Amino acid sequence: MKKSSEQLETEQGEGKITEKALEEMRARIGKPMRHLQRSVTITDEWIDRYALGVADLNPLWSDPVYAKRGIHGELMAPSTMIYVLSGWDVGTGFPGVHALYTRSKVEWFKPIMNGDQLDSTGCIHELSVRPSRFAGQTALQGVKIDYINQKKEKVCTAEHWNLRTERGEARKRSGERNEAILKSYTPEEITALENEMFREVTRGDLPRLWSDVGIGEELPPVVKGPLTVTDMVGYMRSGFGGVSGGFFMYTHAVGSAFRRRHPHAVIRNEAGVPDSPEAVHWDDFLAQRSGLAGAYDMGPQRIAWLGQVVTNWMGDNGFLRELDIKLGKTIIMGDTTWCRGKVIDKQKVDGQKEVTIELVAQNQRQEVVAQGKAIIQLPD
Repeated sequence: MKKSSEQLETEQGEGKITEKALEEMRARIGKPMRHLQRSVTITDEWIDRYALGVADLNPLWSDPVYAKRGIHGELMAPSTMIYVLSGWDVGTGFPGVHALYTRSKVEWFKPIMNGDQLDSTGCIHELSVRPSRFAGQTALQGVKIDYINQKKEKVCTAEHWNLRTERGEARKRSGERNEAILKSYTPEEITALENEMFREVTRGDLPRLWSDVGIGEELPPVVKGPLTVTDMVGYMRSGFGGVSGGFFMYTHAVGSAFRRRHPHAVIRNEAGVPDSPEAVHWDDFLAQRSGLAGAYDMGPQRIAWLGQVVTNWMGDNGFLRELDIKLGKTIIMGDTTWCRGKVIDKQKVDGQKEVTIELVAQNQRQEVVAQGKAIIQLPD
């Protein structure tokens, strides 16, 4: 039987946002989603792999001896590890339509500790349609996930938003976006960047007191890059999507079987070989077919880097209560990112002394790649 043009486009990762697909997605709002329901155990190996994947060398999550004498008496996980503990959203529905992560808001109630058993449940809680200069008709898709530990305590609630874009339309409209010049570096520039990275400061077990914090105070920056494929592999190894080795990272016969079951998850590379949707993060051809300038990072990486600015500064006795980040320009291969923070408010809420921090990440072209705020609790 001859396949329709719509079927062929979908099989090649060129699906459309149709009214039928929108109706199907609206019917799922509020209903539990299987890939957001997971039960995972936090181990020291997983914490270490994640910390290395985002290059966060805070000893609170990497040195058992140091952590044992600390405030919790045990290794902690970076708060942003929550992004690899379950499928924060893999672009549910809309077969063959690209998913671009645009925003995340997470509120923590408890720290994530080594040995914790975390159960997650989630559902789609928002869907809106809007026109886009970049990609024609788009759909903004939001999910909400709760995480409960073995003591039946809520550890955190996470909200994530994906922008669903039609690859073909995005590609037609992406002329100006693809003009981005890939950055090249001299040995001297690389050395200078490495020296900036080596100046990163972790406050550690020296308490930062709420009374000592001043509005307008700037946090020491965190520098990441230049972005490489190795950086992407390292992040995927941290368990992206709550799956050891990374979501969609199925190989050979396992990958072929997955694609047979889920043909809409297939995108084909320049040689016509079917590949994982995540290949846009290291394959320029596939990224450009989605209307982007080239292979690019994952949104949760940028969020982790901004979270690192905060946890480096607040010290072991601080608690990251909320992180609300909107993602801007993608970080393409070769880009360097500077992550910065500034105190913009202090407040007392329900007996807790809180500090609000404005966060921004920019690339070497001075483009904003992420911005938002963090709320932390400090002792006094």
